[in-house]
Amino acid sequence: EPILTSDLLVVASRDGLRAMSVPIDQSQAVAGNIGAGDAVDVVLVLDGVATYIATDIQVLGVPDAGTNALGARTGYAPTVAVTATEALRIAAAIDTGTVHLVRSTGSAVPDLEEARAIDREEATEG
Repeated sequence: EPILTSDLLVVASRDGLRAMSVPIDQSQAVAGNIGAGDAVDVVLVLDGVATYIATDIQVLGVPDAGTNALGARTGYAPTVAVTATEALRIAAAIDTGTVHLVRSTGSAVPDLEEARAIDREEATEG
């Protein structure tokens, strides 16, 4: 039988990276205003402490979210290209704390060795 285009699997990332969906509330992902091609950082907030866990990750796609009976959007989960280590960090973050996607708008990527966690008290000072 002939092989049809629909029989082929689309490669999400050709850089040896993995594709991972990040189920997240839109309010924690630039109000849902991210799209394919954007670069994002992933921030974990755990016990009131915020920490970068991955930076400069490419958004591969943002599927249309569904709606529930009241018309509210459900199922928002952007797909991003990640390394194996980033996938593990993000999966653990989703399971244990609150995850935020922050659009990288051309600013320098934070040095994860130098970036320090910010807790609630520091965030509200000054």
